[in-house]
Amino acid sequence: KSYFIKLSGLTKTTYQNSIKSLECLLEVNPRLGIRDLAVQFCCTEAVNTASKILQR
Repeated sequence: KSYFIKLSGLTKTTYQNSIKSLECLLEVNPRLGIRDLAVQFCCTEAVNTASKILQR
């Protein structure tokens, strides 16, 4: 997570606020898993690919 903050060029507080705003805009619960999000956004075919990307 700290790596993403560094890459974004934002302060930690600004980064966290931006993430929270994005979650609210997308109506995403941060506790949801990949499969839950795929079902919510009707893209279940992307679950395997997303899992592989996150395992890198």
